[in-house]
Amino acid sequence: MKKIVLFFLFAIVVLPGYSQEKQEDQLQLHSFKESRSLGGLENIGTRFFDGEWPKDVNGDKDCAWVRVTFENMPIDDAANVKFNFGNSAPIKETRNRLNYDEKEIWIFVTPTDAAIMEAQLDHGTIAKSNRLYSLSLKPKGVYDVVLKNNKTATIFISSNPTGVTVLMDDREIGRTPVQPSGVSYGKHSLVFTKDGKMLKKETIEVADGNIRFDSYDFRERKVVHLESDPSGADIYVDGENALKGRTPMDLELPYGLHSIVAVVSADKRDTLALTVGDNTSKVMLRPVKKKSVELYASYQGGRVNARLDVSNLDGSYTVDPDELKEAKPSYHLNLPYGRYKFRMSYAGNYKEKTARVKANSQSKYEFLIKPKNSIVWPWQREYDSAPMGFSMGYVTKQWVTSGEGSRVKEDVWGRENKRLHGLR
Repeated sequence: MKKIVLFFLFAIVVLPGYSQEKQEDQLQLHSFKESRSLGGLENIGTRFFDGEWPKDVNGDKDCAWVRVTFENMPIDDAANVKFNFGNSAPIKETRNRLNYDEKEIWIFVTPTDAAIMEAQLDHGTIAKSNRLYSLSLKPKGVYDVVLKNNKTATIFISSNPTGVTVLMDDREIGRTPVQPSGVSYGKHSLVFTKDGKMLKKETIEVADGNIRFDSYDFRERKVVHLESDPSGADIYVDGENALKGRTPMDLELPYGLHSIVAVVSADKRDTLALTVGDNTSKVMLRPVKKKSVELYASYQGGRVNARLDVSNLDGSYTVDPDELKEAKPSYHLNLPYGRYKFRMSYAGNYKEKTARVKANSQSKYEFLIKPKNSIVWPWQREYDSAPMGFSMGYVTKQWVTSGEGSRVKEDVWGRENKRLHGLR
């Protein structure tokens, strides 16, 4: 029983001590001091102050000028910090200088010998700072203070290829992919090296929602020239929605496999799996599918120099006029898929055909032109290449001789009234 009582006494005395252990504030105000020039003279910055010096809330005295700098604080968070100097030192004016050279918040406060100072951030999460007491703020006095953000996070850093050495704030933290913990919010320097060679150096900013840094691509790259038929196609790479440009264009790509998409319209696109290597320099994409066809005219058994007219029945595509300006024995055209009407003319005669050009359509078209007002021999006729059907009939015949007003049926086969009959 005595042991149980001692245990409860221990719990009453010790446990409250743990629950009341002071945790470090996320926001910490520190290094508050009056700013003076060399020799302890008045801060020379007051002589170059831009604009009329603000008066206190009563309009009687010049305000004290408090300049706040930030440590480990993203600029968006710094802009949302609210400050309080207590009832005896109301704030007259606050100026945001974060986007200027100073990178500060300027606060003009009513002078007093007993001010306090505290800060609160209400941007995504609510955080309060420690409180500074018994601050003496003089009219036209200049004071500097630092607001530190103690919040930390575990961040993720990766690269392509992996295995690249990473230095954060001049300290090596490992090879990619790497996840350093306890990283304070705000700006940090990153340096990437491999085999003793620096690949990249940049500054990152850690903040809520910004803890992944995985867009580092250190693969060897090459400039590839992209063309398309027709030109002016939009180019997209590796499934990204961002437009890279329009053909013809030069595009720098890392070595390796890429998906290149050329788009002319919603139904006209070409996707190419491209492996970039030492020998890759030029690529042709064909968002409009085409087929090569030959067209020629025959007249009385031989090819002739005929003229060709082409009409696209599905759209506005037209054949290059230079291809059709002269009569030729044959025409070789590269036509987009679709329906066409062809007209071949020779010696005042012509022949027309309508055809659909597609992947499995025929590649040669012969136009048999018939002469006008002349005999057409069987070998000059144009026949159906795939005739179908047949006909059947029953025939019966008998010879009849007419003479001297009478008609006499002849016995063709040696017997009277014998008929010739059978299937035809």
